[in-house]
Amino acid sequence: MERKEAFERRFAPSGAALRAHADPDSWITAGVAGELPVFYSGSQVLYAKPPVRTAVRLAAAERLRLSGLVWPEARERLSRGAWLTVERMGRGQVILFGSQPNFRSYWQSGARLLANAVVLGPGLGADPVRRP
Repeated sequence: MERKEAFERRFAPSGAALRAHADPDSWITAGVAGELPVFYSGSQVLYAKPPVRTAVRLAAAERLRLSGLVWPEARERLSRGAWLTVERMGRGQVILFGSQPNFRSYWQSGARLLANAVVLGPGLGADPVRRP
């Protein structure tokens, strides 16, 4: 398994536009259409299991690529992977993006998600601060 993973990492995209689907019930996707383009570069693929909430998930292999070079091996590996997750930790939360959400200030959908994380995150996903 580890050998197969190392082989498939060789085909990782380097700056491709991929199709993703936003969870309409998640607070972090407020103002984002159901289907959106996301920037992807690198060999890491995120997978989340409950109680982690996947707010944006990459599309299935046959619909994944929007532009750029995405090898079939990478397409299979990336399909249905998580691109944006929200996880409770203590009284706060951890928000994890699969790649740079606002690469070169070009990705408007990613910029909206980043803004939601920064502006809405402290009030909508974390517990209020308790003063002594």
